[in-house]
Amino acid sequence: MDEARRDDFIAHLVERGIGVFVIYPTLVPMQPCYQSLGYREEDFPVSGPQARQLLQLPVYPYLTEAEVERVVDAVTSFFA
Repeated sequence: MDEARRDDFIAHLVERGIGVFVIYPTLVPMQPCYQSLGYREEDFPVSGPQARQLLQLPVYPYLTEAEVERVVDAVTSFFA
């Protein structure tokens, strides 16, 4: 899924009250505290593209069956 489609997917979930967020909006080596190491995004040909696709869906031990079904329905409806 490209970044634009991921953003559409996030908007779709948010509109349905599903909490979702981007896991690594900035690659860890590209964060300010690592700038002195001189890394460029091109140095990470696998993790760079992957980071632009990842997101976090609700996942915690106390999700009810109804909440899980709501998330599944929202995800399914986006890809239908």
